Amino acid sequence: MGWQFIPVIRRKFVIFHRINGYIILILTFTGNVGALMIARKAFGGSLETQAGIGTLVILTTISIVMAYVNIKRLQIDQHRAVCLLPYFHI
Repeated sequence: MGWQFIPVIRRKFVIFHRINGYIILILTFTGNVGALMIARKAFGGSLETQAGIGTLVILTTISIVMAYVNIKRLQIDQHRAVCLLPYFHI
């Protein structure tokens, strides 16, 4: 995923950037589904654990969908801002 943020790759290898983005999209959704499946058993499966995992799944899903919608609408600056959201708003 880190390769997405290197300016040289974004500019010179646009196809790689696009394919890598789709792969990240698929893997993130797959990981979210897996996290929801194990939430009841992970770390004792307490309500706090399930709520934390649910919150993370919701936030990552919203972030990925917003990034996808922004790039399809050709709103490049908003796409970049959304893609960096999980890294700088901790």
